[in-house]
Amino acid sequence: MIRVKVKYMHEEEVVSEISDYLIKENYEIWIDSPHYPNIKDKYPQHHIQIGGFIPDIIGLNIINELVAVEVKGEVNIAGGIGQAATYLMGVHKSYIGAPKSKLKPLTKVALNTGIGVFCVEPQKVEVIEPNRVDPRYLTDVQREIRILKIRESESTTRISSLTRNHPLNYIAPLFAFDLGRNINEVKIEVKKVGVNQADELVRGAKILGLIREENGLIYETEEGLFLKFFLSKMNCNDILELKELKNKTIKKRSIKNISSELATALKLIYLKEPDFSEFVNFITKVSKNLPSFTMVDLCEEILNEQPNLFLNFLCPRDQKIREEILNHLKNNKIEDIIKPNNLKKYVLQTIFYTMKTQLRYLGIINENNTAFYKPAEEYNPEEDIWKI
Repeated sequence: MIRVKVKYMHEEEVVSEISDYLIKENYEIWIDSPHYPNIKDKYPQHHIQIGGFIPDIIGLNIINELVAVEVKGEVNIAGGIGQAATYLMGVHKSYIGAPKSKLKPLTKVALNTGIGVFCVEPQKVEVIEPNRVDPRYLTDVQREIRILKIRESESTTRISSLTRNHPLNYIAPLFAFDLGRNINEVKIEVKKVGVNQADELVRGAKILGLIREENGLIYETEEGLFLKFFLSKMNCNDILELKELKNKTIKKRSIKNISSELATALKLIYLKEPDFSEFVNFITKVSKNLPSFTMVDLCEEILNEQPNLFLNFLCPRDQKIREEILNHLKNNKIEDIIKPNNLKKYVLQTIFYTMKTQLRYLGIINENNTAFYKPAEEYNPEEDIWKI
């Protein structure tokens, strides 16, 4: 008997074959790149978790249908089927992908769990479709995909990374240049607002969509021009006048106490950012049941409904911390995440200090809210009180 030798396929090869197949089928795709160094620059990347696991591939088709794929090489196909089944909480369809010779005998098992199958050979992919489901975390994953698309087009970072606590600081770059001014000249000018970290103000203005950078030159966006025009009607036409306006709002603890119209205009600009908008939605939702609530209450609500918002908006980028959180999510142990000694290290200081102060200035939370400004290690999330 002549035995046909089957080519061994590494997991990375399987990821590449399935990704190329999905692209040909008019999907946008993103891969969990840290495990695949040879192809990490070939495809866009994601860090979206579902049930504590990160799919090897996430895809979005032209009818806005989300799919996830768990990929295996020659081993642990059964474990991959279990992970793929977990993804049904966050996508319309989930698949297991592996070399055909290893996956074919387990096809029936996979289909019985509600997932589809990608049987892969070199330059060939066979697909068996699953039934569509109604996933629990679909809204959470859809928001993350929208953010990925925004980040790809604008090359910005998340709004929770802003380190200055007054929204008017990020308007300073609008008064620092004529159209197309050199970025270094802009940074020198913005220091007049009373903040030395000019790089941070320029970065923040980019994140808020007020300015854009092109070939080392800074340009106003439509939103930036609108805000600049709005401020001119308040006799605020340069950085020194902006600084004076900022000082007035500091004394009054809220921009709306100086001008409700300006507070609304700024609020609308902030709310265009999907993370910020969803975070505000949760603040509003929790406040309906609890007139005053703690950071623990807020995080528990977010974790139960949109764990990716918690992981990618509220948490630091530290890989060890992220792995701890993912392990808690895999074991469905949200109560361990919100233990005060854990939560204090899981939540960015910019959330309970900078973001909370910005929310107060914008008039989204009560002007009597206080932010925590002491060393982060002294922070107690059970004592961090929030009021609408």
